[in-house]
Amino acid sequence: MGKPHRIYDGSSPSQSLIMLNGTQFVEAARATADSLVQTHGNANPRPLIEEAFHNLTSRKPSPEENNILLRLLEEQQSYFTDSNNSKKFLEVGYHKPKSKDLNYLAAVTSLISALMNFDGTLSKR
Repeated sequence: MGKPHRIYDGSSPSQSLIMLNGTQFVEAARATADSLVQTHGNANPRPLIEEAFHNLTSRKPSPEENNILLRLLEEQQSYFTDSNNSKKFLEVGYHKPKSKDLNYLAAVTSLISALMNFDGTLSKR
């Protein structure tokens, strides 16, 4: 009888680092965020959060998930009130943002990055 095959679960430390910091993933998060900000603006973030969540997980967020993501976005908006932080965060990669409010775009990019690393985005159970 042969040796059983190991099943790779895709949760190695290096995968986590690449998903959070890899240029392609940061840029993909920024381009997605830019498109969502262009569509929804910055007056009411709930529709933006719901569309982002649905696009990345193929389902609607629960009320609890929606509230958690709204709090995350608010925290990121507080962090990205400094234009220097926003510019530094957004300069990775080639995609040039169309959104005018770079602080809000940086906050939404951070939200999208978190969603891209959400277990429900990475694997189907």
